[in-house]
Amino acid sequence: MDIFFYNITQLLKPIHVEGYLDDLIGKQIINHILIFILVISLIFLFIFYIINNIFILKKDQILNKFIKKYIKFYIQSHSFFAKLSLIYLPILILIGLLILTHGFYFLMIHQIPYDSLYIDLHTDVS
Repeated sequence: MDIFFYNITQLLKPIHVEGYLDDLIGKQIINHILIFILVISLIFLFIFYIINNIFILKKDQILNKFIKKYIKFYIQSHSFFAKLSLIYLPILILIGLLILTHGFYFLMIHQIPYDSLYIDLHTDVS
């Protein structure tokens, strides 16, 4: 267990970061914004995936409600695309989760070295 925890702590050990404070804070803010956009996109992809699953399960009931052949053809063609999206939507969600993990890992190991600024961080800013 000690070797396991040692390897994990070495993996999550912060990297020495240097640069101007405004640049470092700007990079972190951009990363936070991109991670937020990615999470919102993943939520929409997951909702779209659930809606497609419900549509495929209820396709026969929906088809029985319509009489016109054009509407039935339209629903059948969309069911083909819904079945196709059942393949690529989980792949996109998985890729998004991997990118999200990479973004959080970057933020964890590239911490801003506030302790080397030699200023009091407990200062009232108004």
